Amino acid sequence: MKPLNIAFFPSLLLTGFSGGMGFANAVGYLPAVEICKPEHLLAFWKDADHYFRVRMPIFGNGLQITLLVTLVLMRKQWRTAPFWLLAAALGATVLDLVTILTENLPTNEYIQAIPEGAPIPDDFEKYRQLALHAHYKRCVFMIASFVLTLSSYFLYRETKKEAVLVAR
Repeated sequence: MKPLNIAFFPSLLLTGFSGGMGFANAVGYLPAVEICKPEHLLAFWKDADHYFRVRMPIFGNGLQITLLVTLVLMRKQWRTAPFWLLAAALGATVLDLVTILTENLPTNEYIQAIPEGAPIPDDFEKYRQLALHAHYKRCVFMIASFVLTLSSYFLYRETKKEAVLVAR
């Protein structure tokens, strides 16, 4: 089996997990965050942030590394649609990371700075809206990354099938 075929598997798996999380967030988690009472949301937000700060860098970096490795293995096919679709998938993950660093982290730092048991700050709703906007944007990037990776893989496989048929 070719290394490129092998490299596509973790790329598809990890972008699939990411896209699934983005979809679940868009249809369930984020609409619930929109209507959750501030005092409930604040406690949950703090707990969830601790969880994600530990796990997501490992997952996100692993996802980007697998896409990068797959893209490097495709470098000789740089003039093909599968290569550029995969490059766009990697670009979507980079945009997701930029959103995390520029929008999510500052908002999460603000939330973490609110002392336990303190009254809900007057500007809490502003930060909820900022977080929701950033998370919905990230959902688009996460889902797009999977769709682009999947499209790249299927076009790559079709190109290989056509090459075999022409050779016969």
